[in-house]
Amino acid sequence: KVFLCFNKIRSIPVGVLPNMKNLELLAIDKNYLRSVPQDIVKCDGLVELHIRGNPLSSLPRMVFSIHNLGLLGVDRSVWEGFLKHNDDQRYRSSFDVCFERCHHMNYD
Repeated sequence: KVFLCFNKIRSIPVGVLPNMKNLELLAIDKNYLRSVPQDIVKCDGLVELHIRGNPLSSLPRMVFSIHNLGLLGVDRSVWEGFLKHNDDQRYRSSFDVCFERCHHMNYD
């Protein structure tokens, strides 16, 4: 589990996440990320991804390629914007989506 919330992170270098072989939960809420790292799809064990509170312009389609993803914490506006522009059935989530503070996370 990796919690990097509230750290003013602007980017995550390519290669860092896939090298975390046992990464199951990544919480990068409330940073300055404008995009989700592309190589996150190589994180086969990732079950939870929390990206709420970042200035994301949209949700990247590749999030749907994270095979074991069970929970996505994301801003409602980002999620709804994605759905508005991507009505293809491929982009219907097979994971749960949390818009507000996820119940098991210990921060606001």
